[in-house]
Amino acid sequence: MVLKDCYDKIIYTSIVGKSKEKEYEKSFHEAIRNAFKDPILEKYSYKPQKIITKAIVKVPETLKLVSKVDEKTVVPSLTIPDKVTKVQTEIENVLYAQAINNGFQLVDRTPKVIFNLLKTKQENLFIIEGKNGIFYKNNSNWIAEYYENNILIQEEYQVKF
Repeated sequence: MVLKDCYDKIIYTSIVGKSKEKEYEKSFHEAIRNAFKDPILEKYSYKPQKIITKAIVKVPETLKLVSKVDEKTVVPSLTIPDKVTKVQTEIENVLYAQAINNGFQLVDRTPKVIFNLLKTKQENLFIIEGKNGIFYKNNSNWIAEYYENNILIQEEYQVKF
């Protein structure tokens, strides 16, 4: 087995998987299983780096709808801004959980408190204190969903307990 990155660069080559079976299908499956018996591949776990980018596009509020156009009426043109304001770009959102009386507080590496989570009766579901939202587990990642300025924000985190 050969592990390659997205630029076709070889990261790791496993041991050779062999089989003494004469039938093609059986020997192929056995060889693949033997190649995966490599001790390094057994411990390997893919952890993608998530890049989360939020953008705000400002549209001019002075746009007016004109129902009838004559020679004297000036129609404003709709222009979409060339630049998009990046609010937040984070690579691999890793938070660390610290137990408190009624839940957890999640801190980043600095250690700055990002969220205070309140326990619920549901396992892997928390209420985000001070924000109108929830924090729940989806597969191996944690999702924070909350409203900010009447816009639903969804962020993905990795939490270490």
